[in-house]
Amino acid sequence: MQIAACDRRRIERGRGDSRVSAALRRSGSNHDSAYRCKDRSPLVALDGSLAEAHATLGVVKRDFDWDWSGAEKEFQQALDLNSGCVDAYHCRATLFSMLERHDEALREKTRALTIDPLSVVIRTDLGRMFYFARDYDRALEQYRSVLDPDPNFGSARLWRAHVYEQ
Repeated sequence: MQIAACDRRRIERGRGDSRVSAALRRSGSNHDSAYRCKDRSPLVALDGSLAEAHATLGVVKRDFDWDWSGAEKEFQQALDLNSGCVDAYHCRATLFSMLERHDEALREKTRALTIDPLSVVIRTDLGRMFYFARDYDRALEQYRSVLDPDPNFGSARLWRAHVYEQ
């Protein structure tokens, strides 16, 4: 059975995301998994037209290289290829928040939420954007909207605790 080219691209993108996720969860300075996907061979070289691959490379540049402008360019490339790429909006918002560009971060995270309104991860991260913008009341309101239907969602509980520390 042959896998269609489109399916192969998505499989390779998923493998790249898995490497990045594993490296992000690993403690210490060994991030070989993330750097393996940075060489672009499993992601963009396979097909540079896959928006999600550029979003993944943006995360690598943001979280491992601290290459803010390179990350922003990858996220923009993803959006140029697919204006509905939720990963690009979601991850670019985090970059903007890290750079204290809070208005842009909130705009991007809200855009991601309009594309995927049921995502508890994006809804929780919107609360983080409010938190980092020091809008604690809105952060609490956002975490409440996540925790009311699912009181055990750990990330929202953790970040709500950070708000209460303020």
